[in-house]
Amino acid sequence: MKNEDNSQKNVILGQNIKDIRKGLNLTQEELSEKLGINPQFLSQVENGKVGISLDNAINICKIGNCSSVNLFKGLSNHLILPTNMNY
Repeated sequence: MKNEDNSQKNVILGQNIKDIRKGLNLTQEELSEKLGINPQFLSQVENGKVGISLDNAINICKIGNCSSVNLFKGLSNHLILPTNMNY
């Protein structure tokens, strides 16, 4: 059951990454070059087959000039956020 949950998260995250990439008018090859990763790996990420590291998530947000909210949209029901933070 946990693998299914992670798999669904990867699909949502992969689609969000694809949306960000397309919004930048970049090919998978161009974005993967900017991220310093293999284009085949990026393809697997966008297709929800694998997840990404925190470093890659941060770099995608920097390259896409977007917040982590855009990257992780649709996953909020899976996130545990601290309640004692002052915003």
